[in-house]
Amino acid sequence: MNHPWVVRKHPMLFKFSDIAVINKIDLKDVMDVNVEEMIEDGLKINPNLKIFTTSATTGENISELINVILD
Repeated sequence: MNHPWVVRKHPMLFKFSDIAVINKIDLKDVMDVNVEEMIEDGLKINPNLKIFTTSATTGENISELINVILD
């Protein structure tokens, strides 16, 4: 999450992906990152992209991500 420009810098990664994960969401208030902007950037490149915001530390959205991967 410390690289909010990653979507713009590597658009092909997102264009051909089915899922994108923005991890460390528990640090979003501490870091100078606009998560909503990252999500918007990803969806502009690939409107079908499933984007998950997760925190491995708190477990936020981990179950949902696992379910989609296993489905």
